Amino acid sequence: MNLDSLETTALNEMLEAFEQCSSEVIERQVTSSGFFTVIKCERPILPFTQESERTWQFSHPDLIDGGFFVCWPLNDVELCLEAVSNSGRWPLEVTAIQAPHPPLR
Repeated sequence: MNLDSLETTALNEMLEAFEQCSSEVIERQVTSSGFFTVIKCERPILPFTQESERTWQFSHPDLIDGGFFVCWPLNDVELCLEAVSNSGRWPLEVTAIQAPHPPLR
């Protein structure tokens, strides 16, 4: 599977080197408050190490309190991206991000 535009935008905001990396979705699961995606990259993304975790807050008209993404490595070439609604409910209509904020590190 390919990354969707929401996942791509979040990863590009959190990981500088991600734009130059070819990747594929291994797994995508919807949760009650968002979703998570496991992604395999063609090569390691440096300096993203296994001790790293990146967070990025965003706002969206369908998420009254906004939401955030968390990304962490599973190994050298796989990472997990999780999206969470701050209000606890993730509407299926959320497909694009508006008014991005700088990543929190």
